[in-house]
Amino acid sequence: WPTVPGTHCHAPAGGQYSNITLRDITVLRPKQSAGVLLADEAAAMRGVRFDNVVVHEPAARPFGDEQYYCRHVHGVATGATSPVPPCFEDRTGAVSARRLQSARSFTNGRFKRFTLGVRQVA
Repeated sequence: WPTVPGTHCHAPAGGQYSNITLRDITVLRPKQSAGVLLADEAAAMRGVRFDNVVVHEPAARPFGDEQYYCRHVHGVATGATSPVPPCFEDRTGAVSARRLQSARSFTNGRFKRFTLGVRQVA
């Protein structure tokens, strides 16, 4: 999925996710589009915030210009977040070169790998 015909990606039925913040994350030249934001239709994901989440030179495939596959997710993008997921409210405003440089250098030139663990609430 999504490039294999006949395959599907479904969120866990009844999964509840809320109030998730990703902050100060930089991704350099990913091999595919920026990402997937997916929740169950009956339990939309709410309160998601990307603050200074920057994906540099994302590939066009598989999600094209939107860069994210978004379904049933409501969030907000702040700071220097780029690209802004289409299912998010864009509160980034005009990003100055200074703010962008600040977001890029938050690790003093060292990029760290982050793993996000999300637990399903019954």
